[in-house]
Amino acid sequence: MPQPKRKSRKMMPRKAFKQFLEYNPETGVVSWKHDLDKKRRKGENAAKAVVNGHPCVYIFERQWPIHRLAFVFEWGSAFDGRKNIIHVNGDKFDNRFENLKIAASHHFWSKEWNEPL
Repeated sequence: MPQPKRKSRKMMPRKAFKQFLEYNPETGVVSWKHDLDKKRRKGENAAKAVVNGHPCVYIFERQWPIHRLAFVFEWGSAFDGRKNIIHVNGDKFDNRFENLKIAASHHFWSKEWNEPL
């Protein structure tokens, strides 16, 4: 029996996100760049949903975790969406860029996930 297709973790280009969103690497907040409708106003925090404990932004018909958007904004196309990203301090709501790092796959599943690589 064929396996169902998994959703691709491929990231959209930074240009697409930057058209609608702003990311502040010092605070970790993603906000709307323009008024889009009554619920999405310029300057408001764009994270409205939480998926698997991670705050997410709903845009382009998909939930995008903020920690992944942070890497897209900071690294652009150099970021491979298949990489595992961890929060150094363990707080999934702390999306400051200094608190995020790409983890080796063995750290992603280990209990010592927040130790330096």
